[in-house]
Amino acid sequence: MSKAKKLYSNAFNFNDFMTGGVDPRTGLYTCSLSLGALVSSGLNGPRLPINLSFSPFGTDMGFGKGWSLALSHYDVAGRTLSLVSGEVYNAIETPTRLVFDDMKLDLLKARVIASGHYQLSYKNGQTEELAVYGASGVAVSRKLFAANGASLSFAYDSYNTQPALREVTDAQRTLL
Repeated sequence: MSKAKKLYSNAFNFNDFMTGGVDPRTGLYTCSLSLGALVSSGLNGPRLPINLSFSPFGTDMGFGKGWSLALSHYDVAGRTLSLVSGEVYNAIETPTRLVFDDMKLDLLKARVIASGHYQLSYKNGQTEELAVYGASGVAVSRKLFAANGASLSFAYDSYNTQPALREVTDAQRTLL
């Protein structure tokens, strides 16, 4: 037996550390690694789970081909809303809102604020503002508000012509 130290963590005993596998319906492999969560405003603000996710359809966003941080975004041309939870819905865009025929549970309401600006209102009281980043055609999360008004702000840089998260801040400090 080798005397090299093995990596050990009690986190490996929990199922939510890493989820993934081959979907038997499609034959595609996906994976998600939980990296913890950000809680802002002295534990009184919105909670943002940080997950590193793999999809075979993903592009290179700086973590390797197919790997990206799971954040809410709306592909305007493809009319696809992806949530931070990993759920993806096809949207029908009207002048005032986004309608999701395949969303069986009423998880959120999506409004069109202006051209390229969207607001997602969740059942738990959180509200998320999305705006199209540059010429990417992708609306990314700009602000996340808790029910009490505390918020997280998101800043992006361009990577391979797509928005890549640069930092997450709250009213007091930079969190990520």
